[in-house]
Order: sequence, then structure tokens, then C-alpha cells
Amino acid sequence: MQHRRPRLSKKAKTMLAGTVALAAAAGVTVAQAGEADKKCGAFDTVTMGKYYVNNNLWGQDDGTGTQCVWDTSRSGDIIGWGTNYTWTSKAGKENSVKSYASTVLGWHWGWKTDKAATELPVRVGDRKPVRTSWEFSVGSDPGTMNVAYDLWLHAKNNADWQDRPTDEVMVWLDRQGGAGPLGTKYG
Repeated sequence: MQHRRPRLSKKAKTMLAGTVALAAAAGVTVAQAGEADKKCGAFDTVTMGKYYVNNNLWGQDDGTGTQCVWDTSRSGDIIGWGTNYTWTSKAGKENSVKSYASTVLGWHWGWKTDKAATELPVRVGDRKPVRTSWEFSVGSDPGTMNVAYDLWLHAKNNADWQDRPTDEVMVWLDRQGGAGPLGTKYG
């Protein structure tokens, strides 16, 4: 998967996904769960109503390690989930993202949830508010990691797995261990 730089294209008409994610490059435990609740396979998902938690290991070939995700609670539109990971980088890949555990609402590289449940996609030009909040905690010494909202923009409002987004917008909430976004920062 190739990350695009966060700049808005004139072709970007539709915002199709709100992904809250944790990019991992070293060890952290965000929450604890029973072993039976964990999903540890690459791209395993935990469905939580209109959301799903994705154990996204798209960069796993740049390191050696594991990552798991699990649900901790759900009440209406409020969900709780956790992740833990341990990664060792391969030579020359120390700054590469290994994984991106995420909560997905809408579209994420071909996975999508029902529009009636998510109210997504929305046209950016319609200026419809998409309200969200997130509380998180990170264990001690998490290594290199970040927590971010990741929004994907498409030129069409029914994107499929082969439709590449026109743009990606990330809003970083936390970063540690020297993590930093690619692209240009906008106020």
C-alpha cells in the first residue's frame, strides 16, 4: 500500500472513510483482553456494529513481529478496543511502518460498511459535519508509533477495492519515538 501525501486534489469529491488508527513500529500494549477475544492474523477484523477493527499488517514484511486487536466494549455508537504489538525492524527498514491497527467506519481499501449505517460517503463540497471523538491510552515505552485519524478521498462515491483514493488526509493525535508524518503539514 502506498500512502499519498496529505494535500487535497481538485478531483477529490467524496470522503469515504474515517479510520482511527495506530501505526506501529515497536512494542506497545494499549489495553488487555482475554486470549479468546484476540484477532492476530494479518487483516483479521472484529465487527462492532457499524464499525470494524482491522488488524492491518500491510508493512509486516519490513520487520519481524506480531500484532493483535480485540474488542473491549460496545454501547450504541461508542466502542472500545485494544491492540498490542511487538516489532523488530529488518536492516534498512527501521523507519518503515509495520502495522496499522484501526477502527474503520465507511471505506478502507475495499472494505466498506453499509451507507445507511455509517452515513458515509459524504461529498466534501456539501460541508456536512462528520463528528467524532476518541479517547486512548498508550502503554509505557511504546517505541515508534502514532495515533491518527486517516481520511480517504475518492472521485466517485461508490469506490471499490481497485479504486485508489485521490487523496489521504491524516490528523495526528499522538506520536512517540520520533514518528512523523510524510507530506506537508496544514493548519
